[in-house]
Amino acid sequence: MANNTIQINVNVNFNGVSYNPTTGWSGTPTWNVQPSPAPVNPVKSGDANTIQWNLNAAAVPNPFSASFANSSAITFSGTPTWTGGQPGQPTNSGQTITASDNFNGLAANVNYYYSITVTLTGTVAGSQVIQTFRLDPDVENESGTVNMLMHQAG
Repeated sequence: MANNTIQINVNVNFNGVSYNPTTGWSGTPTWNVQPSPAPVNPVKSGDANTIQWNLNAAAVPNPFSASFANSSAITFSGTPTWTGGQPGQPTNSGQTITASDNFNGLAANVNYYYSITVTLTGTVAGSQVIQTFRLDPDVENESGTVNMLMHQAG
């Protein structure tokens, strides 16, 4: 049995994002999800598909670290309803999310949009500070980034 892993790189650049204990957070990250759309071929008899999202964070402000959110890091939304397995909890120190995606027999390509949530966590002046950043499929087209999977017909 072959396991076909579809790699999706979630590139998030936090350049311009900062935290001040008095005024809070400022700035927004830029996102680049590749490939997008991520083409997923139907499974062959006895095979399995696995989707793997990999977080690549750049310019993370000190003293924070970036990871996928502990819950709902990858959330499929809208129509059509996602038919693959639910994305699991983050692994690899919060840098990886996986989901099964086994399907076949589609008459046409089907697109599935999803949101991505990344968390910055750090300790400032003795207190833990956590901030989430979300790439939403209803908004991302405005910035030119599309987070979408495409089930190929076949």
